[in-house]
Amino acid sequence: MQSITDGEGPVPWNPECRVLATADFIGDTVRIKNIRNFSYTGKGGAIVEKYYDKTFSLSGLTDISYAVSPFSRVKGVAHTFISFGFSSGEFISISIEIRKHVGEEYSFVRSITHPFPLIYIIGNEHDLLTLRAIHREETVYLYPGKASEQAIQKLFLGMLRGANTIHTQTEYYNLFFNTCTTKIARHINEINPLPIVSLWDVVMPDYTDIVAQRMGFLAVPERLPAGREKYRINGRAVRYANDSNFSLRIRNKVDAKTS
Repeated sequence: MQSITDGEGPVPWNPECRVLATADFIGDTVRIKNIRNFSYTGKGGAIVEKYYDKTFSLSGLTDISYAVSPFSRVKGVAHTFISFGFSSGEFISISIEIRKHVGEEYSFVRSITHPFPLIYIIGNEHDLLTLRAIHREETVYLYPGKASEQAIQKLFLGMLRGANTIHTQTEYYNLFFNTCTTKIARHINEINPLPIVSLWDVVMPDYTDIVAQRMGFLAVPERLPAGREKYRINGRAVRYANDSNFSLRIRNKVDAKTS
């Protein structure tokens, strides 16, 4: 990974992207190390940094969701990531992002002259959703995905392998060809018999929910973009931020056993 200096030595990475996650594959299980589990205090508030390691059974992987988070006044600009749900009720999110040093800000010019390296952040879903919906006050839409359990497992494994690869083969952000969304599209193309082939389908991430629905990837009966508001989770994220069943609550999936 590239580094920058300020005259006094290397500048550290931002806390959110300082630690790289890895995955070890053992039969039907995968052990993920350095799962991010930060907690946040309101908009711009304090960040408590925590990580943990955990082993997951692939047979317990049953659910997938697609998150879209517009973060700019520029139409079409958004961040996207995938959440994977297990039969235990736990959700792990994988987010492909630019890796910034402390004090660095994203800019279009900077991304061309000194490209940002990419990082796969593997985190507890509560971390990634509350970071954007509460700490940064971005709008977040969370859509239920539609795929077979086998396809979900293959996508999960493919993205974990991508996280491992980034340790030894640095990839760099490119506004058109290598972003959070184009990387997700490539992972989907590895397992999808009907690949996403058009650059224009994914170059504007804020509209990729429409593309995903058109291609049958979302379990969303409402026509998008008109039906987006139902899948906006900001209010529920605030309401259930401290609930142990956060991921189930924001999906309205809590039953009597978990209440």
